[in-house]
Amino acid sequence: MSNMTFAVTDAVNYLQKLDWEVEQYRQMRDQGATYEKLSYCAINAMDTAWHAGVWAYAGIAKEQRQRLRELLDFSSGPDEAEHFVGALSRVLRDLRLCRQVAVYYKHYLPTRNAAREVVVTMSSVASCHTLYTTATGDGEVFTEVSVPRTVRIPKVIDGSDRHRVDELVIRVANFWREFLNEPVESVAKIKGLASGAKPQVLSNRAT
Repeated sequence: MSNMTFAVTDAVNYLQKLDWEVEQYRQMRDQGATYEKLSYCAINAMDTAWHAGVWAYAGIAKEQRQRLRELLDFSSGPDEAEHFVGALSRVLRDLRLCRQVAVYYKHYLPTRNAAREVVVTMSSVASCHTLYTTATGDGEVFTEVSVPRTVRIPKVIDGSDRHRVDELVIRVANFWREFLNEPVESVAKIKGLASGAKPQVLSNRAT
């Protein structure tokens, strides 16, 4: 797709990058990383989850794009992929939450009306165990020692709902994978679930 993005050449690569970011986040969390460093990882992953839609949309057929425009009522043109992701976020709450972080961490807008839409804060305390592995004898025997510790981890607070960042991002990643297989059907299903109600929050489905 582009020679300006190193190893990322299509939506599949981009989602692999997202998987890697989630894994990095979880490893740092389990190792007791600071809240600040975990926040950096969380921002990166949510930003990638949001922009994955542009990559996914670029890879589908013209006829499928037309049907999606009819479903979500967004305009065509040079920025069509961005319009698609924006329209989808109105019916897919998980994606909208990722947008809040992806957009507002880059653009500090405290006095703009758009900033009032922000529904995301990051603050929580959780317990985790760090595993220390040591070799004994000739190096073939290993002992794992589990040491409990308390770390602050980012969470997305959306009204009364609380979302762990890694789980939220994985839900969006799973949706994009489903979208790559069935673009129109996956969006139609989400729009149907969200019709007349709060934008849909996905379940934690395994890939």
